[in-house]
Amino acid sequence: MRKALVRTGSVIAAVSLVVGAFPQVALAAGSSANCTGATCQTSGYGFPGGTVSIDADTGGTGTAIWGINGPNGYKCSTTFSAAGGVRSWVCYNAPKGTLNATVSGPAGPSVVGIRW
Repeated sequence: MRKALVRTGSVIAAVSLVVGAFPQVALAAGSSANCTGATCQTSGYGFPGGTVSIDADTGGTGTAIWGINGPNGYKCSTTFSAAGGVRSWVCYNAPKGTLNATVSGPAGPSVVGIRW
């Protein structure tokens, strides 16, 4: 048992050193939702702050909108063609904390994902 704990501690220390030495190494996280209706929402908890991506898809034709809301009144959104299929966008300078991602289209089903 003691050897397993020592090995686990060594792995955690090694990963911490690598991430500290190479800050450009990204740690991925986020959430997604598949919904039957025209509007779909998901929340990403523990966002460290900085750049975040949103993926969205809606049904129907016409205009759809995606948006990210976060702490301190942070908002990032735009409209897009609902018939265009799955697409991704990037938002910058988002504060750390919980981010809420929403997509609304003229028809369902719809999909939204948030990742960092």
